[in-house]
Amino acid sequence: MDPEAYAGALRDGTALACLQSANHEVGTEQPVAEVAALCAEAGVPLLVDAAQSLGWGPVAGGWSLLTASAHKWGGPAGVGLLAVRKGVRFAPQGPAGERESGRAPGFENLPAIVAAAASLRAVRDEAAAEAVRLRAMVDRIRTVVAERVGDVEVVGDPERRLPHLVTFSCLYVDGETLLHELDRHGFSVSSGSSCTSSTLEPSHVLKAMGGALGGERPGLAADGHGGGGRGPLPGGGARGGRGGTGTARRPRVGAPPPPLRPGPWWSTRWAAAARSR
Repeated sequence: MDPEAYAGALRDGTALACLQSANHEVGTEQPVAEVAALCAEAGVPLLVDAAQSLGWGPVAGGWSLLTASAHKWGGPAGVGLLAVRKGVRFAPQGPAGERESGRAPGFENLPAIVAAAASLRAVRDEAAAEAVRLRAMVDRIRTVVAERVGDVEVVGDPERRLPHLVTFSCLYVDGETLLHELDRHGFSVSSGSSCTSSTLEPSHVLKAMGGALGGERPGLAADGHGGGGRGPLPGGGARGGRGGTGTARRPRVGAPPPPLRPGPWWSTRWAAAARSR
């Protein structure tokens, strides 16, 4: 995203600007600090959606508000985070009570809040080492898939991106067929984001990135489990159809590793190597 173009879209009547710190589908990191500075010059508060990136590190820049969701870093589902920078005017839009300075009604789920904070601290402690491991694996997948599988486009910024996401679009492939084929070989993947799980339409995110992405171009995102992006893709891609787009995430803190499934020798070897660390 171009910060100057973003600033050019601000108007005198703009009440709030919003930006993702990193895209949930392709992992591209956005220039939050630069955008925050431009918003400050324009007198517009900036809200940053940091749900996908907060588990990997802090969000730089003079943003005004920041949101996140604990399940993204392996914490309990249903716990959200809202950080309001000191000095930012904030008024709740819904019902409010006496708690949280009138910002939230009812009683908070304190055990879940503590668990969310503890899980964030835990993943942050291992984030640097985990990022090195997963970035190397994702780099290999990006390279191998582009080289060995025809009619595939790897999307997202190749450098400025989160370490754990890789997304590519495949022509002439049914998303569900490809998902099941890869699952048989031990790949943890998804086809279709949770936000659009009820539709077979292609991702509006990938559409906006400039591709003529019809329903026959499903996106596929794989996490760090499994092999190097070889083997099952060509076989799974032999069946035409339609599909969606999707993302993948780190396992929950303390979650057991996925079971090894019968597959090509390289898939079993890679899964075993990843599990042995």
